[in-house]
Amino acid sequence: MSNKIKGLAQELSNSIDSIEANPKRIGVVTIKPVKIYNRQEGNTHGVSVLPGAKHVYGCAADRFGTMLTGFTVEEFEELKVSKDISYSIFFRDFKIILTDMPVVLDLSRESDYIRYKFALMRPEIANTPDDVTSATKYVMFDEEAEAAKLTVKSDLKMDAYILLSNMSFEDQLDFLKLFGIVTKGLSPTVVKAKLALIIETDGKTFLSRYNDKHRGERILVESLVQARILEKRGTSFYYNEDLLGATEDITIQYLKSPKNNELRINLITLLKSTQG
Repeated sequence: MSNKIKGLAQELSNSIDSIEANPKRIGVVTIKPVKIYNRQEGNTHGVSVLPGAKHVYGCAADRFGTMLTGFTVEEFEELKVSKDISYSIFFRDFKIILTDMPVVLDLSRESDYIRYKFALMRPEIANTPDDVTSATKYVMFDEEAEAAKLTVKSDLKMDAYILLSNMSFEDQLDFLKLFGIVTKGLSPTVVKAKLALIIETDGKTFLSRYNDKHRGERILVESLVQARILEKRGTSFYYNEDLLGATEDITIQYLKSPKNNELRINLITLLKSTQG
């Protein structure tokens, strides 16, 4: 590449800040240094980038040597900057510079949008907090997306707590069994506390199991297992040495079958005798 073309590419790369905002692209993304987790202290301490450090990231490439820019040639041609220089020349010299300080990208600005798409291709920069690995130096944080996740999580918890508050102790006791917890001898306070902990850690699963149309049948099977009336071997369920089903779903269908109604009644009778 001639010095003249190289200079033009660098000049365009530096001047894209002057391009006016695009109102169709809305959002703010922050690129932050990753916090380091201290296993001994059990908390985050420090960051992956030393104070004053500067990292310059050029264009990454795949194993075939293809530039990973975040844009196809067609997408690049839709940008305002593309009218001045070709795709390959522009990205050959394009760079993003990151330090120990957060970088805020306003996606409505052409310059920030290009940097954002470009940064998505760098292996050192995690696209979301969930993508962070030991090799990650920076992470993208989309405040809108993270806020939406928190809102959904909060709504799920609220729905789950409403259900929990409307459940009787007996219902709570039975429902807790669906999480593999032996409930015999547990007090109402302990049962409710355990269900509350489940909501806090995985409200989505709490709601999913509560809304399961086979919830009552699953509780019955789990109650029979906890009472040692049925035996679970791997994923299979046995009554004495008779196989009822290779999975819980098959066992439920077996016990719901009209031809097995007598067995079902006998099992429920046995279960009640252990609870009495």
